[in-house]
Amino acid sequence: MKRRTFLLITAALLILFSGCAEADGIQSAVTVAEAETEANYIDLLPAGVYYDGYVFNIGWGTPYDADECASTLDEAAGDIVKEAVYERNRRAEDRLGIAVASAKLGEWTNLLTVMQNLNLSGDTSYDAYCASTWFMFQSSINGLLYDLYDVSSLDTTHDWWDGETIGMYTLGSRSLYFVSGMINYHDDYATTSMYFNKKLCDDSNLAYPYDLVRNGGWTYETFWGYIADFSADLNGDGKFDENDRYGYMENAAGMSRMLNAFGESVVAVGEDGTITVNDSERVLTIITRVFDQLFGISNTSTIIAERKLGYDKAGALFPNGQVLFMGDGMVGSINNYRQTMTDDFGVIPFPKYDESQEKFLTMFNTAWGTVYGIPITNGDTERTGYILDVMGYYSTDTINTAVIERNVLTKATRDDDSAEMLEIIFRSKFFELGSWGTTIYGSVCGNVNTGKDNFALASEKARQKTESEFAAVREYYKFG
Repeated sequence: MKRRTFLLITAALLILFSGCAEADGIQSAVTVAEAETEANYIDLLPAGVYYDGYVFNIGWGTPYDADECASTLDEAAGDIVKEAVYERNRRAEDRLGIAVASAKLGEWTNLLTVMQNLNLSGDTSYDAYCASTWFMFQSSINGLLYDLYDVSSLDTTHDWWDGETIGMYTLGSRSLYFVSGMINYHDDYATTSMYFNKKLCDDSNLAYPYDLVRNGGWTYETFWGYIADFSADLNGDGKFDENDRYGYMENAAGMSRMLNAFGESVVAVGEDGTITVNDSERVLTIITRVFDQLFGISNTSTIIAERKLGYDKAGALFPNGQVLFMGDGMVGSINNYRQTMTDDFGVIPFPKYDESQEKFLTMFNTAWGTVYGIPITNGDTERTGYILDVMGYYSTDTINTAVIERNVLTKATRDDDSAEMLEIIFRSKFFELGSWGTTIYGSVCGNVNTGKDNFALASEKARQKTESEFAAVREYYKFG
C-alpha cells in the first residue's frame, strides 16, 4: 500500500512540476499509475514470497456440491470455467512455488458444525475456506475466522476484490472476516438478475431495455410500464393459470430482491452493531407500492411461483415464452435457459427505484454465493494472504473472463449486450445480511407468498428474535 501511494503521488508531482497541472492531466497520470501498479503487482512482491512446494489447502462447502477452487487437467477438459481455474492455479503455483489443493468440508447445511469441530480439535489442515456466505458469516460470529484486516499481506483494495461488496461484509464496522472477488465465481453465479423474452418484446414492439440500463433510465417506474398491461387471459376462460401470459414472474423472495435493488436491507445495523428489523418509512413505502402493483393477491400482472401453480408449472412459463420479465433466477441459470428455450432472451440488472439512485444493485444470494476466509487455526496468515492475493491477481484474465463468456453463449453467437449487462451486475452485488436463514426474511417471503401486505405487523413480531439472532455481532465485529 505504501509503494502504491508513493507511485500515485510521484505521478501527480511529475505533472505539477512539468507545468501541466490541469486537473484532468493529474487524473490521467494517477489512472496510469494505478494501472501500472496493478499490472506490476507480481513484480513488486517481496523477495521472500516463495514457498518451496508448500501445499495450499482450501476447504469448500456449497449447496450445489461443486468445487470452484481447484481442478485437474482432466477435470477441466471441455469446461471453459474449470479450464480457467486450472490455468489460474498453474500460474499462482509457478510464481509462488506452491501446489493448490481443495477438499469438501462436508454437507453445506452442516458447515458451521464442521468448522467448529475442526477448531476444537486443533486441526490445521486448511489454509483457507471457500464456502457458502451465510455459514461463513455464522463462523465469524462464533470466533472461527481471522479478521482479515489484521492480515497485512492481503490487500483487499486491489481491483480483483469486490470493493463495494467487501464494504458491506464489514457491516459498517472495522472488521472483515470474508471476501469475494475474481478469485471465486459462484458469488457471481449467485447474483440475482432479471431476464426478459426478446421475442415477446419484438411481437409487442417493445424496445429491449439494454439502452435504458446504459443511460440510467432502467427504473422501477419504467419496468412497471413494460408489464402493467402485458398479462393476458389467452384462452379466455376468465382465470389466470399456466395457460396464460404474464408481465412478470417471481417467487416468494421477490420483495427482498426489489428492496435490495432499491438499496434497502430487511435488517438495519446500528452504529454500535445492534441489528434489528428495518421498518423505516422508506421501506414501508416501497413495500406498499410493490405489493399494490406486483404482489397483491388479486394482481394479474405478476405470477408468483409458490401460489396456485407451484414451482413446476410456474417454472415452465418463462422457457415456454409466456412471461415477459422474470426475476426468479440467478446468473448461474443462464446456461439452462440457453439450452431449453426456443425464444432468445436477455439478461439485465434489477431496476433502480428512480433515476436519483446512483447505481444498480442486485441481491447476492448468501446461501448459494461463496466467499473466502481464513480459519483461526491457520498458523501462517501472512503466507495465506499473499497466496490469496496472487490467486486473485491471476483470476482477472482467466476466471473472470471465462465466467462472462460461458454465461453469454447463444446457439451460434455471443450476446455482447448481455455480456455488458453481466459486467454491471457483477459490480452491483448487494449483501443482504437479513436474507436466507433469518426470521425476518422468512416473514417477508411469507407475505409475498400469501399476497398480503402485513410487513409492519410481521416485522414487529420478528424484532426481538432478529436482535437475538445477531447479538453476537457486537462481540466479534469492532464498532465505534
